Amino acid sequence: MLLQALTLTHHITTMLFGIFLSAFFLGVKQERKNVLLLLSVGLICLLLYIPCTLLLGETYTDPIYPLLVHLPLLLVLVFHYKFRWLPALISILTAYLCCQFSNWIGILFLSLSGSEVLYYLSRILMTLSVFFFLSRNLCQTTALLFSKSNRELCILGAMPLVYYLFDYATTKFSTLLYSGSKVIVEFLAFSMCLSYVVFLLVYFREYEMKHRAEQYGELMDMQLDSLRTEIDQTRVSEHRLAILRHDMRHHPAAEDRSCPGIYPGNQPSL
Repeated sequence: MLLQALTLTHHITTMLFGIFLSAFFLGVKQERKNVLLLLSVGLICLLLYIPCTLLLGETYTDPIYPLLVHLPLLLVLVFHYKFRWLPALISILTAYLCCQFSNWIGILFLSLSGSEVLYYLSRILMTLSVFFFLSRNLCQTTALLFSKSNRELCILGAMPLVYYLFDYATTKFSTLLYSGSKVIVEFLAFSMCLSYVVFLLVYFREYEMKHRAEQYGELMDMQLDSLRTEIDQTRVSEHRLAILRHDMRHHPAAEDRSCPGIYPGNQPSL
């Protein structure tokens, strides 16, 4: 009975972990109305997941988990919260990747004790701990990252996508990961190395392009400043020239008034 309760609690906490963390990664505010909405999404996903588990069993339900949970969540993030589909998808993949903290801890306790109760209990506690840590310390950073261009997002999402596909291909749709084949076991490390090398190459190229753009912008700013200075100097020169012309027009008139002409009425009498 205890084991069944812990199993159900583990599935619920893991599902809510992915739903809430995916939304918070994108910058959804951690406020009451959003919490209630995300809880509603979790409840709908749970109502889809439980009947499938009862009818098909966990073995056949796990492969269609993305259709029961990830797809509805993606639709909510895109159509309700108005996020672009690519950052919404990457946030879901990243949250799925973060589930490996609790997965590894659970496997560690299971290996040491052989108790499934400790396995699920440790996973539940680790899931809650990781959620509170990430939601408080990482979500602001990821919200800035996920607002980047699609090209940059493809770089950021490469590793979560590779792991997502690898995990489902080797553990959900098959048992290749536990078959002992070195090719399968080492594939994840190979894909991580490949993703990292591609990341470095693309990131360096993007950095150079950004640096050149900044240099071009600084050069344009210097030219604009020089042009503004020349315009200001021209205006000052025009103003001085206008004053000089005004003084030149009034100077002859002043001389005429100081030396009046000889009129008949002004001639001296004899």
